[in-house]
This record gives sequence, C-alpha cells and structure tokens, in this order.
Amino acid sequence: VLFLTHQKDFTVTINAIKMRPTGSPLFAASISDSNSAFLNGQTVPIAEYASAAITLPLDIDLWHRRLAHHHLAGVRTLLDKKLVTGMTLDSKSAPDPICEPCLAGKMHPNPFPPSKWHTSQP
Repeated sequence: VLFLTHQKDFTVTINAIKMRPTGSPLFAASISDSNSAFLNGQTVPIAEYASAAITLPLDIDLWHRRLAHHHLAGVRTLLDKKLVTGMTLDSKSAPDPICEPCLAGKMHPNPFPPSKWHTSQP
C-alpha cells in the first residue's frame, strides 16, 4: 500500500478502521524513499503512573513466584549470600507453605478408569 500511495499516487480508503474519531488526525507518518513509514511525534513520559509498577511488598513469596517457583531454600540462599544484585526483602513475613501452582505442577494425572472392553489387536 505504501508503494502504491507514495510512488504511484494511488488513494487508499479504509472504511473498517477510523483514525479520526474527533474529526482531527490522531497521528501522522512520514514515508521514506525506501517506502518505510515512521510516526511523527514524541513519546510523552507519564511519571505519575510509574509508581503503580511497584505495589507488592518484596517478600520471599514474591521472589519465589518471580523466580519461576524456585524452591524456597534456594531463594533464601540467593538472598542470604547476596548471589543476585538488587534482590531485597521489604517484608519478613513467613512464606505460604502451600503454593498452588507448585502443587499443580507436581500432580500426576489419574489413570484411566477400568473398562469392560479390551482390545486384542492394536
């Protein structure tokens, strides 16, 4: 589409997507000689929302989950021996002894129930 509109002066109308909900363009893009489109504009930082990224207290349970449910003794070793840079605890609360995702990962499926039918050949 970029080649046709930029090089061959085609006009493309797309009715399924509306880029002007208020009547004014939402964005503009410049097209280079190699038919690549680049959005014109700048990224606006939103500082007031940056603090929302850190809302949970850093406790042993959170690190257990962040480290793909690594065993708690291993997580404690990482903390105690400072084997990981930036790994800190904000809370000394005791970890939950029952981690449901860990339990689910260790479960085995039940065998098939007994059946009256038996095959003699595959």
